[in-house]
Amino acid sequence: MVYLTKAEYIYQMLKDDIIDGSLKAGERIVISDVTAKYKVSPMPVREAITKLEKYGYVEMEPHIGARVSAMDFNKIKEIILLRTEIEPLVAKLAVPYIDDKLISVLEKLLEDMEQEMNLGNKSAYEKLNKEFHNKIYEKNPYPYINELATELWSRSEVSKMIFSKVSDRMQNSLAEHKLWLQAIKNRDAEEVSRIVKKHKVNAFKELIELIDERE
Repeated sequence: MVYLTKAEYIYQMLKDDIIDGSLKAGERIVISDVTAKYKVSPMPVREAITKLEKYGYVEMEPHIGARVSAMDFNKIKEIILLRTEIEPLVAKLAVPYIDDKLISVLEKLLEDMEQEMNLGNKSAYEKLNKEFHNKIYEKNPYPYINELATELWSRSEVSKMIFSKVSDRMQNSLAEHKLWLQAIKNRDAEEVSRIVKKHKVNAFKELIELIDERE
């Protein structure tokens, strides 16, 4: 079980509220309201807001405080395009450092993902999907590349606000993950890169088309 600090917990709760539309663009985030809601001191709330600002979810206004940022579709598209190029590299570089123990963990994650897919539980599937990616990516031995990939993923999560209009592709996604794991087992780093690139392109294709329509 992953332990979250109070600041991380508040960050996650506020981020989820922004993504699902409970907090709307332009709406103020008042520190005293958040402290009362979650029964915490102001410090972790300020830390959470600072992190939200870093990843583009809120913007700070002098003498006013934090407001939920309007969605910048051009920026989201750029981040998605970067993820499509960087994550295949991260996955490729990780291959030599993935041992049999981790492969067993990844196999179990795929089983859990398939179970959630069969139940139609998209939210649980997405969490397991992110864990699958992270377990692999963290084996990449280049800290700066990992930091960049992690930051891009965090910045792109705001795109979930328009994911509701994107077709459900859990079944295709699961098949792509199984191919990815098989390539890891084969110790074929180039094939891993190819599969992850295709996976990212497929995952983002319809989202980019929606963004282009809005532009």
